[in-house]
Amino acid sequence: TSEQQLKEHRDHLEAIVSQRTSELADANETLKQEIKGRQVIEENLDHAYTELDQIFNNAAIGIRVIGINHQVLRVNDVLLRMTGLTREEVFAKQCHELFTGPTCQTDNCTLAKINRGLDRFEMEVEKVNKDGGTTHYLMTASPYYNEKGEKVGVIESFLDISNRKKIEKAFKDERDLFVEGVVVVFQWRNDDCWSVDYVSPNVHTILGYQPEDFLEGKLNYKDIIDERDLSRIVKRKSESSDGRTDFLEHAPYRLRHKNGSQVWILDSTRFVRNDEGQINYLHG
Repeated sequence: TSEQQLKEHRDHLEAIVSQRTSELADANETLKQEIKGRQVIEENLDHAYTELDQIFNNAAIGIRVIGINHQVLRVNDVLLRMTGLTREEVFAKQCHELFTGPTCQTDNCTLAKINRGLDRFEMEVEKVNKDGGTTHYLMTASPYYNEKGEKVGVIESFLDISNRKKIEKAFKDERDLFVEGVVVVFQWRNDDCWSVDYVSPNVHTILGYQPEDFLEGKLNYKDIIDERDLSRIVKRKSESSDGRTDFLEHAPYRLRHKNGSQVWILDSTRFVRNDEGQINYLHG
């Protein structure tokens, strides 16, 4: 009958709706799990980004990332403090227009070297600061790759070594002054003939000998002490080597110049001892 047919049709529709509702509920639950998973991934990514950003901006060195077109892609807070520049200034111009140096726009530019296939390398560079002054840095450069593994730039890191350069210059100036001065330095062993391990280069100017004359064993320190003074010098050294002193000053004595003349000198000698208190060598 028609009523029976309507009932069967209604029951069929209800079965379809029930099945579809169940499928939708399952799909909804799956969607919820996917959304929850994506939220977890996003939270982890946010956490990782925050952590890496803190590391990037609080590293002890200045860092910048330069694209293949010489545009600065990223810069950390340390480099901004080093240069006195703002991010807006850095991003508005190419790398060689700010924080420039002698190698910029040359074959020795870091980007040029990386593009030629050079891998990670270090070099000392001099960079011009915002105020026009220069600072020495130890720069490390490495290729910068995108997510496809394509080389798209360079990562540069800068360590300020200006204090080290000042110390090196001071040492060099002092050494140059010393080497060209009137003080000759010897280091000789505490052996019978006082074999020389070191002599300053100005020995040639003061005494006429080449450093190699001593360092190659052709001459020892005793060989150039005038015979009239040698016994006194040896005795003075022996009396002072009993462990109670590490330093002595001799009365003036004579050294023999290579040309045969005598050179009167003042000698201050320091004893260098081993762990057992025995004299290994002497500085004078």
